Amino acid sequence: MRRSLRRIGAREVGAYTEAEQLFTTESLEEAKQRLMDNQLVLSQHCFFSWVQAGVRYFRVWEDKRLHGSIARTVPFGQIAATLKRADAEKLFIKAKRYKGDSVRFGTEVGHMQILDPTGAVKAQLSLPVTGGELIFEPAEWNEEQAAHFVNVLLVRDRSVDEAFAEADTLR
Repeated sequence: MRRSLRRIGAREVGAYTEAEQLFTTESLEEAKQRLMDNQLVLSQHCFFSWVQAGVRYFRVWEDKRLHGSIARTVPFGQIAATLKRADAEKLFIKAKRYKGDSVRFGTEVGHMQILDPTGAVKAQLSLPVTGGELIFEPAEWNEEQAAHFVNVLLVRDRSVDEAFAEADTLR
């Protein structure tokens, strides 16, 4: 899980307006300190940096990505999202490295199953490891629960256990 501010690039900064900014500073350390002094969580904020007249500036906002989503709730068999390679790899890596007891994963090339401890299939995802179209297939969870699971892992960067618990309680 991310513990510090997220750096955003020149493309993404267009989604943030100057009016929404919290502040601009000349040091990333100062930005972090100001957030902590105001009792704000670093991982819920993002920054953009640029150089002007030989001085580096850091502009800080509340991270909009935390409130967004990647996977949409769509009927089974339809495209829920088009994932970048990095997001697809992140999903497969989290499944591969997971060491807990509350979730089990079945992974094959281009396919992933999310299972509960008893082996019941909660969700099935069709997704190339290299990124591309994410498609939910029928299982015990509905489309909303499957999308929520993916979004908690990829957007909110939470643990597998948290994502599973949240999705399982959505019913």
